[in-house]
Amino acid sequence: GRSVDVDVVVECSSGTYIRALARDLGHSLGSAAHLTSLRRTAIGPIEVGECAALGDEAPPVVGTVEVMSRLLPVLSADPAVAHALRNGLLPQLDIADGIWFVVAGEQWVSVIEVVDRTPTILVNRPS
Repeated sequence: GRSVDVDVVVECSSGTYIRALARDLGHSLGSAAHLTSLRRTAIGPIEVGECAALGDEAPPVVGTVEVMSRLLPVLSADPAVAHALRNGLLPQLDIADGIWFVVAGEQWVSVIEVVDRTPTILVNRPS
C-alpha cells in the first residue's frame, strides 16, 4: 500500500484527543492513521512564543488582566459599578447578555454573567 503524510493544524479546546482524531480520520478513509509528531502552539490565549523552554530565562509574566481580556469581552466599570460588584451588589447594566470580565482602571473586579441587564457574579477578585 501507499502511504501519505499530511500536515494538519487543529484549533481545539482543552480535552480534545488529537491522537484519537487521527485514528478516526484514518478509519473514515477506510485506512489507518497515526501521528508522527504533535506540537502544541497555544494554550487558550497564551501562544508558544510567550513561553520559555525548560532552562531558558522566563519571558515576562502575562498578567491576569491581559489573559482574561483575551478570553472574554471587557467591561470597564465606573467606580460605582466596581464598588457595587466588589460588595456583592448587582447593579443594572446596559450591556449585552453574556459573560464579561470587569475591570476598574488597571485592576480586575469580577467575572459576571449578564442576563436581561442583570449581572450574576461568577467570581470576584479577592480583596
